[in-house]
Amino acid sequence: MNKMEVALNLFDEHSFIRVSKLLIQYTKDTLSVVVLCEIISKMRRFQKDLYKGEWLFYTRDNIEKDFFLSHYQQRVIFQDLEELNLVKTMTLNDTQVRRKYYTVNFEKLLEVFSSNQEIQ
Repeated sequence: MNKMEVALNLFDEHSFIRVSKLLIQYTKDTLSVVVLCEIISKMRRFQKDLYKGEWLFYTRDNIEKDFFLSHYQQRVIFQDLEELNLVKTMTLNDTQVRRKYYTVNFEKLLEVFSSNQEIQ
């Protein structure tokens, strides 16, 4: 089982709250964790459709619709997640349209989990 599969399995219905609490403590930002968890959930659901097996296409308009976040708020959240090395972004020009892709740094995610086992 690779690191991506191990990390995705941490987000099952039995451990979701515990994992979220740990990530909130690490990031110190609840909204960033909600967005991160949604990306992980979508990566899990659409695993076969990920670009190059790890990149999720998720439009800013869909993020705005799902979370009522402006494009500015999204930019701040993703900058914070990238600074923490939890998320990576990539922009591709597909047929004259710029597409933003996201992936999770599962190695870093597992590192965060393994270094913070004590969650109350």
